[in-house]
Amino acid sequence: MKNRILYKSFLISILILANLIFFLSCDLIGNSSDYQQCLPPPEQVFISDIKWNSAYVSWSSVKNAKLYLVSYREKGNEYAIIYTTESTSFLFEELCFDSNYVIEIFAFSKNEEPKEFSGIPAVIEFKTPLDETPEGELSRPANLTAEIADNSSIRINFDSVEGADYYEIEILFLSNPSAEDGSFETIKFSKIIPAGQTEYLYSDGLYYDTVLIKVSARNADFSDTCRWSRIAVLDI
Repeated sequence: MKNRILYKSFLISILILANLIFFLSCDLIGNSSDYQQCLPPPEQVFISDIKWNSAYVSWSSVKNAKLYLVSYREKGNEYAIIYTTESTSFLFEELCFDSNYVIEIFAFSKNEEPKEFSGIPAVIEFKTPLDETPEGELSRPANLTAEIADNSSIRINFDSVEGADYYEIEILFLSNPSAEDGSFETIKFSKIIPAGQTEYLYSDGLYYDTVLIKVSARNADFSDTCRWSRIAVLDI
């Protein structure tokens, strides 16, 4: 069984904004009946088959463990994607190329999803490689930057891509997740601009708490596979 506690709605990397401190607290929070005590952390944790957008992790079984909680986040980022599984291996997908990741693994003696818990996780770090541009495809736009220009606009810049006819810009606004069930609200905007333009000023207003931005280079008939750039994240 592989059960995802939090849902990631933005491609990669993207990270759904669930507070890691809430989920990975090392202290008992109150006296809730939902509290589960962690077992010792898993050992012999190995990363293998690392690709630009995925990685496979395995670990030794923990005596009396019925459930494992595994999380990953980009190094330096306080937000994480969290899963539960009964297996002693896990395939992390939808990762971002050329990125440093931190994985944490907890073991539990019950097979219900834990809402509160304490304990020390097994921790391992790895880096995804750059991906090669397939023949006939366009490169990913590099050096994407974004900054809030004023209370209603965002200035976006990126490097040009050889052979591009257009650039597609996607802007996703996210609310903070609900403390009750982790649900959140979103608003998404998309914009197509000509290839001669590598700067765009979005000015349709700012919403919610966080904005995620990505850009892809497109050919004349949009028959390419829409290879997105790294994601720029801004707090509003």
